[in-house]
Amino acid sequence: MGTKVNAAMADHWNGDEGVFWAEEHERWDHLNSAFNDHMFAKAAITPTDRVLDIGCGNGQTSRLAARRAFKGGAVGFDISAPMLERARALAAAEGVTNVEFVEGDAQIHPFADRDFDVVISRFGLTFFDDPHAAMVNIARSMRPGGRLSAIVHGDVTQVDWPLVFGAIQEQLALPWVKEPKENPMADPDRMGEIMTGAGFTDVAFPHVIEKRSWGKDAEDVAGFLLNWTPMRISLSQVSEEAAGRARQACIDALRPFETAEGVVMRTPAWVLSGTLP
Repeated sequence: MGTKVNAAMADHWNGDEGVFWAEEHERWDHLNSAFNDHMFAKAAITPTDRVLDIGCGNGQTSRLAARRAFKGGAVGFDISAPMLERARALAAAEGVTNVEFVEGDAQIHPFADRDFDVVISRFGLTFFDDPHAAMVNIARSMRPGGRLSAIVHGDVTQVDWPLVFGAIQEQLALPWVKEPKENPMADPDRMGEIMTGAGFTDVAFPHVIEKRSWGKDAEDVAGFLLNWTPMRISLSQVSEEAAGRARQACIDALRPFETAEGVVMRTPAWVLSGTLP
């Protein structure tokens, strides 16, 4: 495992949050898989490609990549030990043997030079302290003509689920409700600059919106969201009555999104792609 410089994220994803995502891997993968087709279409993985999956989490996209690159294989890379442990177990259970999982920080990890034909990432490029350093390091690991295809958090004005958290905030001034941190890899102008600065050409990032089912009904999704680590910690700091009001506010805010397919909300993303000359 390489040295980590992204200390805050390392602590975050190796603590309760990483454990929560590992335990809830089926729901998270169901949610995020709505964007898989966009990412793999741009990646255009062939059987002989060697693939690097940045921020692989519980390894779903790494396993899918390995099946496509059945001769070249795949490497799933993440900073979270709990999720990588889950990824290895799932790969073994599914019999995917041409994938390995590596823990480290992509900003500084000593990837072998010119090792990968394709780099993919599903919502994994937005957690770097220094995104330029990360993309330069990732580009160094790619062979000439290599392709990068990533799903990046999109236009926040098109997201439904913050409305749910806002409804809770109207009931309680919970400390987890904060202004979002500026994210260069979710800003289209900065994203393009970072990619070209790292040496990529043919950079593109069309915007897409997918509807995702978060669970079977409002009660089910409220239980999931309020068990999310920041929510759970915040609710533990208020009275039982206040926590109950927060839960009810969450359920009420989710009701309008209930459909025959479950609680369906919109999520936007940029489909980022580029080629290394």
